[in-house]
Amino acid sequence: MLFLFWQINFLLLSGATNANGMYLEASELAKSIDPNWGYK
Repeated sequence: MLFLFWQINFLLLSGATNANGMYLEASELAKSIDPNWGYK
């Protein structure tokens, strides 16, 4: 979770994405860290 937090933080601060798309961006980043990741 901490690694995911830092990745999302970097994306927002760099301007590569905006807050409106962060839910989907976080989901894709989590899947890249752990392909078996899911909401449940």
